[in-house]
Amino acid sequence: MRPINILGSFHYFRRQPLTELLTTRYPGCDFLADSGAFSAHNSGAEVTVADYAAWLREHAGVINAAVTLDVIGDPAATARNTDELARRVDGRVPLVPVFHVNSPWPELERLCAEHRY
Repeated sequence: MRPINILGSFHYFRRQPLTELLTTRYPGCDFLADSGAFSAHNSGAEVTVADYAAWLREHAGVINAAVTLDVIGDPAATARNTDELARRVDGRVPLVPVFHVNSPWPELERLCAEHRY
């Protein structure tokens, strides 16, 4: 049986016992974390880099990689968030940076040089 792949949102899983859930119900799963900022925004909630990073560190043992907290239409803010998240996570979870259309090309080159994904 192939392991299950899960894309999970911090916004929805932040109050769940994620490590326990994944190790008991889905052992060996490949869990890709996303901030869920878009869903949070649409429901009137907020996702901060500090909260997302703390959650990633807490569940680093079951999270295979995490998508950064991007800001659609603002590549500078996305870059700041990515750099701050990387600093706060301190290598415990590989980050997947986000590059949006119309962002400066040198930023894509920087992200490719600095991140595995």
